[in-house]
Amino acid sequence: MAARSAEPYATLIRPADSAPGHPGPAYGLSPELLLKARRRLAALVTIFALVSIVSLAIGFAVLPNGIPRASLLVHLLNLGSAVVILALALSPRVAHTVALHAGLAGEVLSCWAISFVAIQGVYEETGAVPHLTWASIVIVVFPMIIPLPPGRLLIAAILSAASAPLSGLLLQATGRIVLTTEALVGISISPALAVGIAFAGARMIYAINVDISRARRMGAYRLEEKLGAGGMGEVWRASHRMLARPAAVKLIAPRQLAGNPDLARRTIHRFEQEVQATARLRSPHTVEVYDYGIADDGSFYYVMELLEGRNLQDLVARHGPLPAARVVPILRQACHSLGEAHQAGLVHRDIKPANMILCRYGA
Repeated sequence: MAARSAEPYATLIRPADSAPGHPGPAYGLSPELLLKARRRLAALVTIFALVSIVSLAIGFAVLPNGIPRASLLVHLLNLGSAVVILALALSPRVAHTVALHAGLAGEVLSCWAISFVAIQGVYEETGAVPHLTWASIVIVVFPMIIPLPPGRLLIAAILSAASAPLSGLLLQATGRIVLTTEALVGISISPALAVGIAFAGARMIYAINVDISRARRMGAYRLEEKLGAGGMGEVWRASHRMLARPAAVKLIAPRQLAGNPDLARRTIHRFEQEVQATARLRSPHTVEVYDYGIADDGSFYYVMELLEGRNLQDLVARHGPLPAARVVPILRQACHSLGEAHQAGLVHRDIKPANMILCRYGA
């Protein structure tokens, strides 16, 4: 029960998403998946930053002459880039794709830092260059963290893999190591293999993520964020492809009714009756229904206005008992909504404070 907004909604000149099959401005991925990727990126960058700090602390404590100047600069550069990327990943003002592309840049910088420090450090201790460093692991892991198109991940992986041979050549050019042709080939093999594994994994993971995003499209609506779940379904925040209007989508997924055809038939019939009956109501204090249908995966859904507000139960829990001057208008609006429903032969059956939403009417 709520007042409908009197604010007009705009129509987009161009749809929010591209046609199916085209990656579009968000590469065909749902905002929820991109947000989860940002959180994973933030966690990974935090780990990298902590590792850099610990490495610096150990180096100053253990090495008699301290950390070599070149290695120190590399560590500080890696730490600084981690801080910048973490800030971008956590900032709500930065677009998902910008933050994730910054993560790719961080992958490249981290691999260069790892390769440079590892090759120089191992050579100083053993007189040989390492054939395997953590850079190869980073190259393989990153496609699991950042679900961007495989082509972009491939470019980042190649630039990251180049860090091993080029760091070796740079260290040789500055007189810090002696690098034979055999050693150069040796340090190039594992990063090259990592690129192949990363690209194959990126293609598979990206395809799965795109399929998941497409599965979350309900007609012209795209599911963005789960708002709640009950015994018979879920409620999601959604957006229309053509209208600049948020909405709430209630759906019953086939898996929730699997194994009981009779229950499935009765539930969907009741669900359909509910949406058709609600759509006939015109009280400004009743939620408005926009659309309903069956998605490609068999989920039955209906779309209603998104109520931006607080339910009565939360309001009382937070602020305590309400004064009569405020309770009476709320009850009048609820009675107006229920009165129309009763005249239409409808009974709510679950009237409680948690199901009464208080929200703003109009602009």
